[in-house]
Amino acid sequence: MMNSPSSSETDSAPLVTLALFTYNQSQFVEQAARSALAQTYQPLQVILSDDCSSDDTFERLRGIAGAYQGPHELVVRRNESNLGLCGHVQAVADLAGGRVLVVAAGDDYSEPDRVSKLVDRYRIDPKARLVYSSVRTFHTDEDLLSSNESADSDGKLDVITMARYVAGEWFPVAGASASYDIRLFREFAPIPPDAIYEDSILLFRALLSGDMVRLPEPLVSYRNHDGQVTNTHTADVRVNLVKRRRLAEAAVRVAQQQLDDLLTARNIGYVQSIYRTRVYLLRRYWFYALQEMAYRWPWPLGIPLIPLLFILRGRARASLGMRELASVVLPASIVLRILNWRTTQREIAR
Repeated sequence: MMNSPSSSETDSAPLVTLALFTYNQSQFVEQAARSALAQTYQPLQVILSDDCSSDDTFERLRGIAGAYQGPHELVVRRNESNLGLCGHVQAVADLAGGRVLVVAAGDDYSEPDRVSKLVDRYRIDPKARLVYSSVRTFHTDEDLLSSNESADSDGKLDVITMARYVAGEWFPVAGASASYDIRLFREFAPIPPDAIYEDSILLFRALLSGDMVRLPEPLVSYRNHDGQVTNTHTADVRVNLVKRRRLAEAAVRVAQQQLDDLLTARNIGYVQSIYRTRVYLLRRYWFYALQEMAYRWPWPLGIPLIPLLFILRGRARASLGMRELASVVLPASIVLRILNWRTTQREIAR
């Protein structure tokens, strides 16, 4: 159920929540918090939320909040214990007062008109449940490396439907550039804390209940660095392998949650026939379950699973790149040497 509007809302300007999620990002968080508070949209609730950082991230958030004298409603909070990304997102969503939840990461920063442009799309398109934008990518030295704009060379926005998703199209949604209709949290079960990929779950819920829309304009500057959970291109190649195994486990959990959400959506009345979508999800589930199993089995016991992985990949359009394949097929010592060489070459090119 959609939240009731507050007294500050009007039909033309609904209350929106912008949540900044932080964890051990002391060196970046002040810039991120200032960009959140600099948003031009009103009425806006800004939640600065820390996931029990072990550094002084939360103290820096409180310092920024203490000096703030702007028009936005401001909430500063900290989890009593570390919840992880998915648990953190769910906890903040439970507190959000807005009809739309705009998310931001503590190591990125948003353009001042980001919330305004996202909300404009919700007002134009009543079927929109998730609206996200392109991002600009840069490293910690803040040198912009690329503009991760749309694959559409004409710069038009892209409306994404469930039919396109099940057909196997890939949509590179950066979770830090996304915004969500709050009903994606209210009408479905809580996001499982061990899923890692909160955006994959919310993306699927959006397509079950409506559409997903990508704005071609980059509204977020996205910092790419070794500390990110899903970054598997770090300089430490042993960490790369650990992360890949962990992400495979998380992908299995995401697929399980998507199957549950599909049944929830049918019970609510969002979808009538679920057969094709359910078959697609089951194939994805078994693809990632076998991949995770192959990671766990000592070489060469995982090799017999390779044919099944390729069959399921073709059916489910799931990802199985050369790195994943090498991690399963080759002994760990060889994989480490290959990854180390590739990382060195990338650093030289940079």
